[in-house]
Amino acid sequence: MVRRAILISMVFATLAATGGSSGAATFINWPAYLFRPTHTSRSPAAMAITTSNASSLVRAWTWKPAPPTMTGQPFATLAASPTVVNGVIYIGANTCVFSAISESTGKPIWNRFIAFTPKLTCNAAKGFTSTATVANDPTTGKLTIYVGAADGYLYALDAATGNTVWRAAVGIPSTTVNDYYLWGSPTVVGGEVYIGISSQCDNPLVRGGIKAFSQSTGSPAGTYLAVPSGSVGASVWSTPAVNSAGQVFVTTGNNDPNSPSAGDSNSIVRLSSTLTRQDIWTVPAAMLKRDDDFGGSPTLFTATINGTKTAMVGACNKDGWYFALRANNLAAGPVWKLQVGAGFSNITGDQCIAAAVWNGSHLFIAGNQTTIGGTTYFGSIREVNPATGAVIWATGLPGAIMGTPTLNGSGVIAAASYDGASGSTNAAFLLNSSNGNLLTTITTNAKDFGQLVFADNDLFIPTNNQGLIAYHP
Repeated sequence: MVRRAILISMVFATLAATGGSSGAATFINWPAYLFRPTHTSRSPAAMAITTSNASSLVRAWTWKPAPPTMTGQPFATLAASPTVVNGVIYIGANTCVFSAISESTGKPIWNRFIAFTPKLTCNAAKGFTSTATVANDPTTGKLTIYVGAADGYLYALDAATGNTVWRAAVGIPSTTVNDYYLWGSPTVVGGEVYIGISSQCDNPLVRGGIKAFSQSTGSPAGTYLAVPSGSVGASVWSTPAVNSAGQVFVTTGNNDPNSPSAGDSNSIVRLSSTLTRQDIWTVPAAMLKRDDDFGGSPTLFTATINGTKTAMVGACNKDGWYFALRANNLAAGPVWKLQVGAGFSNITGDQCIAAAVWNGSHLFIAGNQTTIGGTTYFGSIREVNPATGAVIWATGLPGAIMGTPTLNGSGVIAAASYDGASGSTNAAFLLNSSNGNLLTTITTNAKDFGQLVFADNDLFIPTNNQGLIAYHP
């Protein structure tokens, strides 16, 4: 365990210095979904876009995934977020084609088709939603892509060619129903890869949980199943967070309707590095309505409570409440909670599933429909006191923010909306993190489920149906 803790600490130090890859001194990388294993969603070295020039960004290029070429293949949309390492962007499309793209030109370097789930018992076929993590193989030193695919396998791909290094089964979907699907993104830390087990649309539910694999070989390294044998539910829709001690934090989905009290559904859970459950807090049943489970990834942060620096973990439930707990004592319940959005909407699908942004002292939380100062907005971003949840500033926005916002080193927050409500606006919004002032709105005319990314001098916006768009000062 001591050696493992040292290795994890070294990984965190490397991520902070270079964006997660060796020899990257001339690049400012974004190596994984939510940037690093603790889910800060902040790139401190990306400083080219500032509060002064944010309103005058120029579109550099647009890349669109190729349209479907076979019967039943999903539409060419983007739900995953871009990963940017050493001048190359890596992203999977809903067609289940994974691509490497030149950061400077937006031209594809290589494309790799893997697989998609057909439309069976869910309302649509699906390809990639999982965002890739790009890191050096700890044995060979080769730059490697780790990503979950629609065929239920976790893939390790050679970053230079897209060829498979290894693949490992997470949850293999049935050929007759839409059961297993990899919504979450892999977390790579300490020589292991963690990824959630989830259903596609709860029709049917599956037995949710987490699996861990060796980063070098793909061999199994641990499994956490969130409900007992014979039960289903508690999907891990989101991405595991891992602290410097190797503890794994996950949020879980809805319960088994035939056995509501079975297992760890609707919870924030702490696991050991080998995925043994250590602690849990469950949302009280009285607070939950239809589909009010956790869809957002946990964020690890710190707060000074009663004069003591305290490790914290927080996540937003689909009911619109953000819960913050002591990371070493989940069972004690929330230190604070804050309603940042409305509950799940049957009409628009809007829900609170964004992770928070943490810059080391400030916590920023996004959400869907909310009321600020007596005015109702489709979405918002708030800065809150990490110790109490007290709102420092709140900015209403004309669209629901479902994808996690991003923060750069110049204090610019980037967020985009994914809203189906009549009269809402789907666009990218840049805000000043110090006061919440809206710096500019970038019109995309498209929903955005993925996370906007700051890398090198650019901002990358992954839209649902207008492709991946690059902006620079």
